[in-house]
Amino acid sequence: MGRRQAREGALQMLYAWDIGNNQYELTVETIKELMDLNEKDNEFMMILVNEVIDNTAVYDKAIARCLKGWELNRLSYLDRNILRIALVEMVKQGTPKQVVANEAVEIAKSYSEDKSFKYINGVLGNSELLKDFE
Repeated sequence: MGRRQAREGALQMLYAWDIGNNQYELTVETIKELMDLNEKDNEFMMILVNEVIDNTAVYDKAIARCLKGWELNRLSYLDRNILRIALVEMVKQGTPKQVVANEAVEIAKSYSEDKSFKYINGVLGNSELLKDFE
């Protein structure tokens, strides 16, 4: 359950960062207060958070390409960050696409709108998603 908690912690931090117009300062202490993670899972969470923050435009471009009849800025903050985290995990961590998609769908079912998980699954399953990273 540690990795799932790390993903959820990353989502919470990125949600706060995103709604704060990218002004929210993230610190390890803040994250540790919110999540009770072991060192390995805390490190994983920080990798996800920092990679999204450092390379948002790159990940957003890839996600936007896969949106059918929708624009990135119309996605909820939660859905947008679930997709960003999933993409980071596929690209930087080498986690298999199916595992990432399953985790993203489960997190969306817990945190997002009722039907968001279907849209997230569709975006993550799009063959164009990883085009810029191959």
